[in-house]
Amino acid sequence: MYGRAVVGFGLSLMALIASGCTSSSTVAIPTDTPKTIKQPAPTVANTVTPPEGPPVVAATLSATPVSSVPQPRPEDSFPLLSAGQAVTITHIHMLDASRGWAIGNARDTIDHILYTEDGGITWRDTSPPEPGPSAEENVKRAEAFFLDAETAWISYAPHELIWRTENQGASWEPARVGIGGGLGATIWFMDKESGWVMQYLDAGMHHVYMSMYRTTTGGAYWEGLFDPYTGDELQSFDKTGIFFADANTGWVTRDSGGVQPGAFVDVTYDGGFTWESLPLPPPEDNPSKFDEEYCGMHYPTMLSRSSGSLVVRCKRFDDSETILSHYVYSTSDGGQTWSYSDYPGGELQFIDPSVAYALGREIYLSRDGGRTWTKVKEVNWDGQFSFVSENLAWAVARAGDEIALVRTQDGSRTWEELKPQVAATPVSSLVPTSTPLPEGAVPTPLGGGSGQIAFISYRGIREADTTDIYLMNTDGSGLTLLTDVSGHIENFTWSPDGERIAFDSYKDGDTDIYVINVDGSGLLRLTNDPAHDTDPAWSPDGSRILFVSNREGTNAIYTMNVDGSQTQRLADGWTPSWSPDGSKVLFSRTFDGIYVMNADGTNEKRLTDSSEHGWDWYPLWSPDGTRILFASNRQNPGDALTDMVYVMNSDGTGMGQLTFSGWGMPPWAWSPDGMLIAFTQGFGSGAKLYLMDAKGIDQWPLMDNNQGLHPQWRP
Repeated sequence: MYGRAVVGFGLSLMALIASGCTSSSTVAIPTDTPKTIKQPAPTVANTVTPPEGPPVVAATLSATPVSSVPQPRPEDSFPLLSAGQAVTITHIHMLDASRGWAIGNARDTIDHILYTEDGGITWRDTSPPEPGPSAEENVKRAEAFFLDAETAWISYAPHELIWRTENQGASWEPARVGIGGGLGATIWFMDKESGWVMQYLDAGMHHVYMSMYRTTTGGAYWEGLFDPYTGDELQSFDKTGIFFADANTGWVTRDSGGVQPGAFVDVTYDGGFTWESLPLPPPEDNPSKFDEEYCGMHYPTMLSRSSGSLVVRCKRFDDSETILSHYVYSTSDGGQTWSYSDYPGGELQFIDPSVAYALGREIYLSRDGGRTWTKVKEVNWDGQFSFVSENLAWAVARAGDEIALVRTQDGSRTWEELKPQVAATPVSSLVPTSTPLPEGAVPTPLGGGSGQIAFISYRGIREADTTDIYLMNTDGSGLTLLTDVSGHIENFTWSPDGERIAFDSYKDGDTDIYVINVDGSGLLRLTNDPAHDTDPAWSPDGSRILFVSNREGTNAIYTMNVDGSQTQRLADGWTPSWSPDGSKVLFSRTFDGIYVMNADGTNEKRLTDSSEHGWDWYPLWSPDGTRILFASNRQNPGDALTDMVYVMNSDGTGMGQLTFSGWGMPPWAWSPDGMLIAFTQGFGSGAKLYLMDAKGIDQWPLMDNNQGLHPQWRP
């Protein structure tokens, strides 16, 4: 994790950088002169077989891309650093000899995101428009993942939002991720689409409790994988590293601190939903080592879904002395067999599959993939290193309270100090402006359309279990009763012109479909069957209504004219909705998934798989037809009434989670302009109405006394 508190550096650290050498440490291979360590690489059998088949390719981002236009900086965001100001680099990630990213500050409590194009001499402040710290916090610490010269992801504590940029920080887009982690977060991306984040929630009793999320949309949307309440995966011990070879296959390393004997690496084959621990065989010359010493796993690196390496670090206490030993473990068959070799210790960084560095106060070089090591340098400072080639690297050097940015151009043999400062003020520091409306113009209602929302409510109950439909403005004003009928209403739908409502009710003894004018007149019963007829959905052209009925024994989707004539069965399923052009129908099946079919019932295609967790249901196309909103209990498999709001591309790819707490009861609704979503939290008479933006960043109650269900925007 990045963003530790630091102070300025002085002459003492510079003297250490200049001198370089120290006395030998207690690490297992002490030497004052270059020395080559030759180690055998015995192979020991393991029993785990990774699944066969090609890896799943991550979905292509189809959500709104990050704008290429530099964005104005909101007034509540923390101020950017000034040009010419000295800056302290606390974490560095260089990409080549000139370009790179960093986290730094001006000896204060706010982490800034920086970008250099001259090898670290000057840095542009490209920080996202994160709000400044509150008086109580007085600090802003960042976690980051830097992918390439254009792309980065940043999150500030408590890590409820992750910002992404695709243009060197000229503009940023936020996405909501979970409920935040009070102990920090780790962000890791495989490429521009597939990424994961671990949020650390709390710690105690040898546990570091965490939630894990993934994205297949480049961070535009995130999906919950597990948390302490839904599974025991990875909850115990410190998490020390994460690496994914493809969208499905990844490793996480942990350090038990001696609480659990043995050595292991955690592996997933399904993108992070489930994990299993692969045991590592002990060294052949010391078969009890992993049981008798305190061993932890660090620095995982994967070259493919079946090959990778990691570092095992063991501690043995001998009287008052701590003896350290290190190994590099490697596999080329998915963990069925492992080879190992002695390792000098420190962080393991591979420049390519053959060239690697062991980075600590003693710096070692390997040119054979980590089998043999040559000592290059010994220093008196702790470093966070960034190599771009065998010879060229930067480091954030720390010794006590001193800190400096240093660079080597000869493979760590000598280091020079850099004096970083802030470059010219970036264009993203522009102050936002607003354009006044022309005289006489009427502002567009919130969400577009009529600016009104209808919903079902228990308010004004005449008898037990009776509900009615109400209408109000999107600001919560103008509450009006639309229906005044006995019986329970479960679902309703607007006509395309916003003048009529079709709804289901058992007012006449069984649940049937009715139509009523918006002024309460013209009540018409469309179905009259002893079966259960529900879930009406009006077609975009106003000519047909979809509904669900069990009149033939199982739930199935039917269509009829708006006067109730010409009923036609389409398919098994429920919760149907029309595409914006009326050519297709979305629907769901319990313990199966969400499907799409042609409007005549042909050409079914499955979009999601809910066979393991229960249900994905109430799918609804966005007004432009590019995205699908739906409800799912996939974060709490098998648990009823735990639906969260999800969104995906219209072809089923790019899934993301919009709500992470406060389970609610669907259906929910897009605003006519596609910018907002109306949804509920809670159930029955305790359900509350909320609005949020289409990415779930901001969420707010619709009104003070906001009891209601099933909101539907009036066209």
